[in-house]
Amino acid sequence: MQFDYLFTMDNPGNARSYRELLDMATEQIVHLDESGFGTLWQGEHHFGGEGFEINPNPILAGAYVAGITTRLRIGTGAVTPPFWHPLRLAEDLALLDQMSRGRLDIGVARGIQRREFTNFYPAADRGADEQRNWRFFLEHMEILKKAWTQEAFSHQGEFWTFPAPGIPDGATWYPRNPLWRAEDGEYIAMSIIPKPYQKPYPSLWNLWIKRPASSPPRRSG
Repeated sequence: MQFDYLFTMDNPGNARSYRELLDMATEQIVHLDESGFGTLWQGEHHFGGEGFEINPNPILAGAYVAGITTRLRIGTGAVTPPFWHPLRLAEDLALLDQMSRGRLDIGVARGIQRREFTNFYPAADRGADEQRNWRFFLEHMEILKKAWTQEAFSHQGEFWTFPAPGIPDGATWYPRNPLWRAEDGEYIAMSIIPKPYQKPYPSLWNLWIKRPASSPPRRSG
């Protein structure tokens, strides 16, 4: 039997300094690694002045975990795609998977707090339009998978178009992949570096509070 651990960084009333929390977290994480736990899951929440769930970046925190552990898997529980630019999210998760030598498990969620949506991507505000939020989330996931698996990908969707149209592929001082360039020199396909360590990409887990009738299976990929 294997046990995982959900780490929320709660600090009710901000009674401790954040540095104290990090020191306590480090001690716990090292103990989890030495004790044979499976995955450490870290959530993502923002603007938590009340002191609850105050980890704004599970990817950056995961890089720290990778550096102080040897066996413990690193889980985002969950990272919230509607709060991220999809290409940045694809790059950062792939880099974390490389840095941890394939110890990354990716939990994704649609978000639950309007004060987070409205200050990052109002178009994805779940409280204003549940179905639009769901489409926004699914389009993010489509882009992530393309970016992780294709050397020359493009995307045209409801919310995002990549590469941006009409931009010339102007850097001529080193060779470019011919699949990226049209005959007139326009940049028509792209690639991210690095790709994930795990192939085709880390395990994906879809976490939600409300489950729409059209939800995919809990584990996707």
